[in-house]
Amino acid sequence: ATEYYSEFLDLTRFTSAGFREKLSSFLTEKYSDTSIDAIVAVGSKSLDMSLELRERLGRNMPVVVGGVNEARVKDKGLPDDVFAIVRKFDVRETARLAKTLHPDANRIVVLTGSAPYDHEWLQRAHKMLGPNFEGLEVEYLSELTLAQFKTAASGLGENTILIVLTVLEDADGQKFVPRDAVTEIALVSTAPVYSVYSTFLGTGIVGGKVNLFENIGADMARLVGRILDGEPPKERLFLSKSIPLLDWHQLKRWNIDRASLPADVRIELYDPTV
Repeated sequence: ATEYYSEFLDLTRFTSAGFREKLSSFLTEKYSDTSIDAIVAVGSKSLDMSLELRERLGRNMPVVVGGVNEARVKDKGLPDDVFAIVRKFDVRETARLAKTLHPDANRIVVLTGSAPYDHEWLQRAHKMLGPNFEGLEVEYLSELTLAQFKTAASGLGENTILIVLTVLEDADGQKFVPRDAVTEIALVSTAPVYSVYSTFLGTGIVGGKVNLFENIGADMARLVGRILDGEPPKERLFLSKSIPLLDWHQLKRWNIDRASLPADVRIELYDPTV
């Protein structure tokens, strides 16, 4: 049987250098006398901590990381015994999907919060979409309180596509679980809401072109299994497949033509009528 240990770092919400140093010291002490055959990390911040832990422990156990951006992994210049399941949270593809399903739309509004990670998302969205995307005007909504986000969303109208990325913190400094924030925003939005996160489905968003975390986890498990069996792959980067994921209730709410749905669409939260 495989023995495993689980750690929730929460480094996205708690970003101070002091907290990070204490956490690193704690993990180093905790695992100083424990044999570890592999580290499994989710996200770039967990990857950074895993590499630091290896260095502090003086042991080069292999690392498998999932849910990371390909550019970030390449920029880090990773060691040969670090393997990555790369995710593609593609704002462009989600915007393109929304544009297909709402042919009368004339504007895209991208919404992000005020936390450092929210700011990173805003910069990436600017780079991906710019001021105009395939004929649609693109506006960016950030640095507001949750109440102000809700007021703005309530006045957008059906000819706007609202793409919510993350709201980890608002302009008042109030911290959120992003799913909770998008739930409140989608509830009052007069525009159809989309996102790049599969975990937001069921909050009131229509959907998006997403990586499923369950698929990323399965890919990571297979990769770890190969490493533990002594058969690590020659490749170190693997792209997790993204799919169009939609909420059946929202398809009905926005009267979306079923004929416009992509062939590979996955529809969730379907309630049979019989």
